[in-house]
Amino acid sequence: MRNLFADLGWKKPIGSLQLIATLANETVDRLASLPLRSAPPKHLPAMPLSYLHLPVQQLGDFDTDLAQPDYTALGTALNQAYDGVAAFSLHFTQPQLVDIGVAVVAAATPEWQQLVAASRQALHQSRTAPLPEAAAQPGIMLHHAIGAIDETATAATLQDCAELGPVEVTEVALVSMSARPELGTFDYHVLANFELA
Repeated sequence: MRNLFADLGWKKPIGSLQLIATLANETVDRLASLPLRSAPPKHLPAMPLSYLHLPVQQLGDFDTDLAQPDYTALGTALNQAYDGVAAFSLHFTQPQLVDIGVAVVAAATPEWQQLVAASRQALHQSRTAPLPEAAAQPGIMLHHAIGAIDETATAATLQDCAELGPVEVTEVALVSMSARPELGTFDYHVLANFELA
């Protein structure tokens, strides 16, 4: 299992601009009841509930790279792009081991692909910096590995978990994301919210 924080690829750990889909309280409550949260294995810390999120697109910029006119242009482009994207639902799996920790994942449905495409189009319109690749499929990271873990025991703990099931995607947020390698977590603050049509 790979330690994401050892090869994050950011020029600095604080202030990465990203678009995320926010999670409803009901979804967070379901994730809060998962068995690993109460006693996370060594080197597999749990993401704080308040910062669980569904990544949509990383910008490649940091919050200090943009001036106010850049933010205004970005907000206008995103508002226009999301006018044509309706809210939708994704069906997420039970928690599972992935290459960087534990996550719930969903299929990249046409509705998800439309959201990602609209996001990338808006960013291309308003920014000149190259965009990182979008994620291959929707996923919510629950735990990030920061060292060697007992994958067999962890998988056994997860095997009886129920599917997370449907998650409504109704809002996208532009956030300033920060990595906390010493904790094995991420946190963010919201710069702007965009409701889907």
